[in-house]
Amino acid sequence: MAAAGLNNDQMASLLGMGKAVFDRRMAEMPDVKEAVAKGRSQAIYNVGVSAYQQAISGKVPAMTMFYLKCRAGWKETAVTEITGKDGEALFSSFTDMVKKISNE
Repeated sequence: MAAAGLNNDQMASLLGMGKAVFDRRMAEMPDVKEAVAKGRSQAIYNVGVSAYQQAISGKVPAMTMFYLKCRAGWKETAVTEITGKDGEALFSSFTDMVKKISNE
C-alpha cells in the first residue's frame, strides 16, 4: 500500500483500523514499520524513474526543465532592458537622466 503512495491514514482505513491503532502496530512491530518504509522508498523510486525517463525522452519538455531545476540547479531569470526609440539609449548618462526627471 505504501508503494502505491498511500499515507498512514489511508492504509489504516483500508485495513479497517484507526490511524492510532495503525501507528501503534508500526511502533510495536519493527517488521511492519520496515515494510512501510520500504514501500514508500519503492514508490519514490518508481516515480523517479518515470520522471527521469520523461525528462530524457525529449517528449516532455516541462519534465526536462523540472529535472534540471531540481537536480542541476538551473533557474529561470528575467532580464528587462528599457531602450528609447529604435533601440537607442534613453539617456546618455545617469546625470542626464536625473536632470530630465527633475525637470518633469
